[in-house]
Amino acid sequence: MRFASYFHPCQEVGGDIYNIQRLNSDYLAIYILDVSGHGFPAAMMTALATQALSGATAITKQQGSDGVVERVTSPGQVIWELNKEFPIARFNRYMTIVYLLFDTQDHTFRYCCAGHPPVIHMTDEGRITPLDAGGPPAGMDGHWNEGEGHLNSGDRLFFYTDGLTEYSNEKGELYGTERLFRSMVSGYELPLKDAARNIIGDLKQFGDQIDADDDMTLLVVEKK
Repeated sequence: MRFASYFHPCQEVGGDIYNIQRLNSDYLAIYILDVSGHGFPAAMMTALATQALSGATAITKQQGSDGVVERVTSPGQVIWELNKEFPIARFNRYMTIVYLLFDTQDHTFRYCCAGHPPVIHMTDEGRITPLDAGGPPAGMDGHWNEGEGHLNSGDRLFFYTDGLTEYSNEKGELYGTERLFRSMVSGYELPLKDAARNIIGDLKQFGDQIDADDDMTLLVVEKK
């Protein structure tokens, strides 16, 4: 796997975060989350959520009946556990998140999208598919579905927060999903890091380099 990323908070600290962590010899967890609001309060809840999603916690994996064998938690169950840990009635905030579990043996993945912009699956030929199976943001209660897929060599996954699509220029026009998708496709033949730079470059050019009103995060994953 290869990774490239971009993170720019709109204040000194922000409510966006992403992570890539190996849960055991077979599974890799990849997630991106966005806590509602900005600044220090959002950053504090983000830090708590990151601790809860640590590969050492019971939310992400559990011991088997023999006390040794680990069982990774399904993405839908991870979202449900976060929903219980961070209810909006207690924190007055919610989080949108995509949690993806990648099987490094057969190269399949399962994911759950909780109120977050969908991950974009791009084939090595530049075809894109939004991965939007899921449900409402964590903390707001509801039901969460899971989606699944397979990564071939050269396939990419684009994780991002709505700070990219809601970035506006001086005219008040939003960058939007259509521009973002076109920028993704235009760089499909570029090396991974150059493809990520291409997206951010196009975004900044559209917005005339003005400061954003929201945190902006992009994570791109490629299967070798």
